[in-house]
Amino acid sequence: MSISWRSSLKKSLKIASMTVVLLLLLVVGVLAYGKPQAVADEERGCPPDNRPPDNRPPDNRPPKECPPIVYPSIPRWNECRPKLGLFSGLIANATPIEINGTVVALVRDMLVLDTEDDQIRIHLPPVWTLEYEVMEREELFNSTFSAAGENVTVKALKAVLFENDGFSINVMMGYEIINADSVHAYAVLPFNIEVES
Repeated sequence: MSISWRSSLKKSLKIASMTVVLLLLLVVGVLAYGKPQAVADEERGCPPDNRPPDNRPPDNRPPKECPPIVYPSIPRWNECRPKLGLFSGLIANATPIEINGTVVALVRDMLVLDTEDDQIRIHLPPVWTLEYEVMEREELFNSTFSAAGENVTVKALKAVLFENDGFSINVMMGYEIINADSVHAYAVLPFNIEVES
């Protein structure tokens, strides 16, 4: 009985330490990127939008004049649109993986899978195709496709955000799910993912 108590204490401490590390990373990110947008745009060399401070509602502001998305100008595009830069940076360093496990739950946009070694969280896009039907991710796991307690295989892109001797922090984004009956569901994404076999 004391062994299970100790193992649950170790798990709790591990989760608590990971939470502290994630919060510290979040605080550092906010401090590093927390400049006002006009100052940040000016430092990055993006054209100013010439808006007077707080005088116009967001709908009446002129759009930012950034270059179009063309392969050679992607670094400049990323400077003008930080979210796209973060996303393309994650995708550029991602590797394709397959995860086999049992569905624990779908929490917000994350699928929690129980593998033999650990529980893994995989971000899922909001819209999926199942045969000739389009459905939301919540419908996938509240239907005959899959539910909690059933085995699935998820094909995902894995990007390592931080790696140290003792642990690593990574993000996984699922793009294909195969249920126990070998039925495939595919994420509806604005790009195609082709994995060389």
